[in-house]
Amino acid sequence: MKTTVLLFALTVSAFGQQYGFNFRNTSTFVKDPAGDFAVLPSTAYPTVANGITFGWANTYLVQGRDRNSALDPRLAGINFAVNGYPASFYVDLAPGSYNLSLAIGDAGYQQCDLTCEIRFMDGATLLATLKFSSDQMASFYDAMGNNWDAAAWPGSNLSFPITLASTQLTMVVGSDTFTSYLVTPVAYLGIGGKNQVGFSLGSAYSVRQNGEASYIVSLAAHNNFNEAVMLSATNLPNGVTVTFSPKTIPAPGTGSSTMTIRAEAGVAVGFYPAIIMLGDSTNLVQTAPIPLMVTQ
Repeated sequence: MKTTVLLFALTVSAFGQQYGFNFRNTSTFVKDPAGDFAVLPSTAYPTVANGITFGWANTYLVQGRDRNSALDPRLAGINFAVNGYPASFYVDLAPGSYNLSLAIGDAGYQQCDLTCEIRFMDGATLLATLKFSSDQMASFYDAMGNNWDAAAWPGSNLSFPITLASTQLTMVVGSDTFTSYLVTPVAYLGIGGKNQVGFSLGSAYSVRQNGEASYIVSLAAHNNFNEAVMLSATNLPNGVTVTFSPKTIPAPGTGSSTMTIRAEAGVAVGFYPAIIMLGDSTNLVQTAPIPLMVTQ
C-alpha cells in the first residue's frame, strides 16, 4: 500500500554560513577548503581572519602534529592537550543558534584508549560534554559520538545544535582528570551559521512490512543561501531503503522532493530513529530526524 502525505516544511538557513577550523602543526601542510582556517598550537586568541576572532586562550597547554596530507584536509593534522591540563579554544560569535561539527581523533596514532573529552561552554554555562573512548588509529568521532574511519567521516559525520546566549563559544579540549599523560586530540571544529531551521514533525511516520510510503519534503532557502541541496538518509534498519525524487533541489535550495520509504517483508515491527541528511557543495551537512515506524 502506498500513501503520500506532507512530512515537513524545512527552512534551509543553516547552510548560509560556515566556519571551519582545521587543527594542525604547520599552516602550509595542506590547503584549507574555502572558508576554513588553519589553527596551530601557536594560534593565540585573539587571532582575527576574515572578520572572525578565534584562538587558543592558553597556547602553552597545546601541542600540534601534521599527520597525513593525503586525507581530507580537515583530518590531516591535530592539536591536542594532555588530560588533566585542558586547553580552551575561543570563537567570537553573535548570540543565536548554531550547528557544531567535530572530528576527534588522530590519523597517525591510536588515541582515546581511556577517554577523550570535549566541553562546549557559553561563558560560564556548560552547553555539552562529549566523551569518547576508542584506540583505533585514523578513526574520528563526530559531534554526535559516532566513530568513522577517515574515508567515511567527510560524508557521514553528524552535527549537533547549540544556542549561544553570549558572544563567545569556548571549546575546552581535554578532561580535568589526569590520565597518565594521555591526550585529547582535535582535528576539526565546524560551526554552522545561525540555525533558523524549523521542523514540523509528527510522532512517527509509518511504512508497512513488504510495503512503501511516500512523503513530501519541502525546502525553502533563506539568509541569502544559494546552493543546490542534496538529500539522503542514514541510520536505516536492514531491509529499509529511502529514496528521494528528485535527489537534489537546485539552487537556490527552494523546492520539494518525494521521499519514498520501502520496507522488506522481514523487517521487524518497531520504531527506528532514522535521519535525513541535507548537504551542499561545500560538504556542509545538516540533519533532521525521521521518527520511522514499521508496522504489520
